[in-house]
Amino acid sequence: MSIVRVLLVDDSLEFLEAAARFLTEQPWLTIVGRATSGRCALELIEQTSPDLVLIDLAMPEMNGLEATRLIKARPAAPLSLDEIVRKLERRK
Repeated sequence: MSIVRVLLVDDSLEFLEAAARFLTEQPWLTIVGRATSGRCALELIEQTSPDLVLIDLAMPEMNGLEATRLIKARPAAPLSLDEIVRKLERRK
């Protein structure tokens, strides 16, 4: 099974730290970056090419829904969580 590359996006630094601590215990994924806004997430996606973006919906400047729409409009957009789960299940 290949490793899923994850970008975490939340305006709460405490949440980003807690999520990263939990997720790094999962052998099937790796955290490729952390962003504190939708705008920052868009920049990091270009740099890190994540497979999955876990994004907060309520953030200042650019909320998660707006950022998600822009992310999914990209030609090489990261997969949604349900797509990742289906992909992992097929590999078993």
